[in-house]
Amino acid sequence: MKSYEYDSSYLPPAPTVDIILATDILAELGVGEILDLEVTMMLNTGADISFIPKETVASLETNLGIQLPYKMQNVESFDGTPSLQKKYTLTLVSIGEGVNVSKTFDFIEISCQHGILGREIINLSNINLNGPELKWRYNA
Repeated sequence: MKSYEYDSSYLPPAPTVDIILATDILAELGVGEILDLEVTMMLNTGADISFIPKETVASLETNLGIQLPYKMQNVESFDGTPSLQKKYTLTLVSIGEGVNVSKTFDFIEISCQHGILGREIINLSNINLNGPELKWRYNA
């Protein structure tokens, strides 16, 4: 069982984790290998879906030398405001230190410094949030 501290740079402090995302688009095109990238994500049990920062998408595209394929997705914000956003299908390789996942998920592009892990990913794991101690645990 691995324990993590909440990130105190947020007000209030928030549970975050570094994940590894990968795309095998170059391998699918037959011109290269799988490319992966570490991304800091906030755990958000109130989010139905997961979000990836625009900067992360830009970094992947720069490293790949191509535009990542995406689909447009209708998204409704927490206050009910609808919008049309880019949706990328990426592989979540790992969560934190040594927790291998290797499953494909959809991520909505967001203008934010961090990504957000939503319930569709969090609910696949045994994650315990301890707000009073500002720690969270991943139980494998």
